[in-house]
Amino acid sequence: MFGWFKKNSKKDVQQQTPPENYDLYEPKEKEVFRFYNGEKMVRADPLVLYKRLMDKGPELHIDLKVSVSASKDAEVAHKALDRKIREVFNLSPLVDGIDATNTLTETQTVELLTAFITYCGFQKKNMNTSAILPAGTSHPTPPSSGENQPTESSLGSGSAEEGNSIEEPIPLASEPPSPLV
Repeated sequence: MFGWFKKNSKKDVQQQTPPENYDLYEPKEKEVFRFYNGEKMVRADPLVLYKRLMDKGPELHIDLKVSVSASKDAEVAHKALDRKIREVFNLSPLVDGIDATNTLTETQTVELLTAFITYCGFQKKNMNTSAILPAGTSHPTPPSSGENQPTESSLGSGSAEEGNSIEEPIPLASEPPSPLV
């Protein structure tokens, strides 16, 4: 009478058997950002570096703009920019403000930041989202054209005066820093 149950139970158990080494995660190739810190090659987790960069992003953006301007605060902003980049990448400061024996020069820190921003852009373009989506989840679909899209008249400007628009800040990653000399 319960023969069908035994047959189906064996199939379910066989189908639910985990694959060999199911308890071992072994990445095929580590995705790390490698850079020279003045002493040795560093293999850093790009997500940790990205989070550090985003924590300092608005400040870096302001310091970068001021440091390349004709402002009287350009020198102060340049030093702040260098200090913040060194914090993101755990770089030692220049000894006595000039000796780069075991660290990077100021120009090299800006080049390192530029290289990392380029790396992040490349990773974003080539990211395989199916690898991070759970099984059974479909890829997000782009909104259909015209349907339920806000129009310029429905958005409003957010200010008391009509016709003014809100200017969105430009993200740091969208413009490479100028070489500082």
